[in-house]
Amino acid sequence: MKFIFLIILSAMSLVACSQNAPAPAPSRTIAYFVEHEAERDSVITTCKSAQSTTPAQSEECGTAMVADQQVAREAYMKQRLSDKAQR
Repeated sequence: MKFIFLIILSAMSLVACSQNAPAPAPSRTIAYFVEHEAERDSVITTCKSAQSTTPAQSEECGTAMVADQQVAREAYMKQRLSDKAQR
């Protein structure tokens, strides 16, 4: 009896593993979020609204926030350089 149960369990696990799993969504990089402002803002808004929950701690949230900081830093540096050139 135990032998038959073991065979059935093994067969079920093989069937479950052989099914085609959906391909994971491609991860978006910092460079992607730097170039796509609308998507970056959308992800950041979603992350901030879901604060202290699992989705807010995803890798995508961190990547979008780093890209946002990088864009802000670049804009600040451009402004500072243009202010110095005007003096």
